[in-house]
Amino acid sequence: MGRATLIDIQVLGAASCAAPLLSTLVLIAAGVAEPSLRIVTACVLITGGAALAAKSLLLRKATTGGARA
Repeated sequence: MGRATLIDIQVLGAASCAAPLLSTLVLIAAGVAEPSLRIVTACVLITGGAALAAKSLLLRKATTGGARA
């Protein structure tokens, strides 16, 4: 696998964590679901998982100044 393909797969994996978070926020905004401590905890865990999945991408961009080799 090339470097660009690996990065694309990592971005896709990290971004896939956003789907349940966004759908939950839409349900709350539409009045179908009520906000609760359980939902807040789930949102924090989902965001933490996405950050963990994207950690190598975030650190690489910070150390290389955003330029790809």
